[in-house]
Amino acid sequence: MRAFFEGALVTSRGFDSGMARASDLAMRRLTVRPSTPLSEIAERMVSNALAGNCACHHVLVEDDAGHLWGVLSALDMVQALIRPETWADSSTPSNQKDCSKPGMKAPWATLSMSVKDVMKSRDDVFTCPPTNTMKEVLKVLLMTKQNSALVVDAHGIYGIVTPRDAVKAFADGEESSEIIADWLAKKQQASGPRLIESTASLADAAALMTANGVNHLVVTLPGTLEAV
Repeated sequence: MRAFFEGALVTSRGFDSGMARASDLAMRRLTVRPSTPLSEIAERMVSNALAGNCACHHVLVEDDAGHLWGVLSALDMVQALIRPETWADSSTPSNQKDCSKPGMKAPWATLSMSVKDVMKSRDDVFTCPPTNTMKEVLKVLLMTKQNSALVVDAHGIYGIVTPRDAVKAFADGEESSEIIADWLAKKQQASGPRLIESTASLADAAALMTANGVNHLVVTLPGTLEAV
């Protein structure tokens, strides 16, 4: 994303400058073991995001010997959430006891929670007007160290921009001077909707994210296009 913001060419060798390399400390925070529970990985992703300097939707999976097993993304975890086999044994009385700690919810209860119960409110999301250029929106993401910016004005929601979008735009050879509303209009025609009502269940949200291959959704009031 930084390369796109700074106007680098698609053919540039980004690793030469060292900007694309994570520090040893960051790598430790972004590395897990194959046996690490998904709940612990989710907590680490949230912790990294709140820290502001290590927000990432991916972690490396390594064994104790340092052998790389693969990469796990937040979207992989969402896809696991909606698979029936994930909760195959979650309805037994013995498993109910595992969820007795304060603040813990049984898996089926989590799936039935609504989007509004876990979403980030509009007041906590950085916004940009639709007349901004792609470069101006990316500047907001870089300066705030956030992973999304809502594009909105008095007329309604135009969409949401993430670092992943910036990488795709860079790879596609898009100009950073392009008006963000125009770029979002093209993207939404190709990738599908990113909107979900606040009363929808987390299971519905997970299914929509999986179907469209996205990590973020814009939450709206039921029956409207007004962001919550």
